[in-house]
Amino acid sequence: DGDDEIHRLLSSHINRSTEKASCIFSSNEYMMRYQKRVCHDFKGKWSYLYTPYKRYNEPLPAKSDHEGYNFLYAGSLYGLRKIDGLLAAYRSFSQEHPRSKLIFVGNSDPSLFEDAQDLIQSEKIVMLPFTDDLTPFYKEADVLVDIGADISDDVFLSSKIVSYLPVDCPILAVTGDNSPARGIMNGLNSIVHCRNKEDEAYKALHDSIKAIDYGISDRAGLLKEFDAETIARKLYDNM
Repeated sequence: DGDDEIHRLLSSHINRSTEKASCIFSSNEYMMRYQKRVCHDFKGKWSYLYTPYKRYNEPLPAKSDHEGYNFLYAGSLYGLRKIDGLLAAYRSFSQEHPRSKLIFVGNSDPSLFEDAQDLIQSEKIVMLPFTDDLTPFYKEADVLVDIGADISDDVFLSSKIVSYLPVDCPILAVTGDNSPARGIMNGLNSIVHCRNKEDEAYKALHDSIKAIDYGISDRAGLLKEFDAETIARKLYDNM
């Protein structure tokens, strides 16, 4: 939005590419509303299909016995994912809970951590390389952290927050206003939302550790919606 010429060219290209399509599927209802504005000439059906979460054939590992609170972000940090507000909030939180750790597993932009080198050196922030198997880290986690784009009206639903759904941990979602994560996953004790603002993130850190004992029974509806069988059935019904 904001560049009429790019919008016109993209819209024209997409409409030509979808002339023979009978249905366009988006990744969520927020994305679908946006794409309808781009593909305004499309005459077929519209629907959305969530990205399914990974099913585990065996139960996830039992939680390890450790002191303090471990916050885990499992994914890369780049682009519009900003964490300055979260890091400032965590600095205060870690002073109150000195045995806490904020663990990042994946490839992140080093510039995002320029003001947190003391926390890294003291191992209150732990940086680990990318891995395909996150189950050992889930065993060590007390709270799972998702970081979305630091903008309002985002239309992307992070695949990371979807992958967290079946894991028996609260989720702290750092997300903008009117985002899919905030709209689709709202009103649950086990998922805490905040913007990338120090005061909101500070409160969310505390709210998320209060949610550790809630369990994830309030996610039953989400788990059904994001189950592969539900998504396949919705695809079939729209064919």
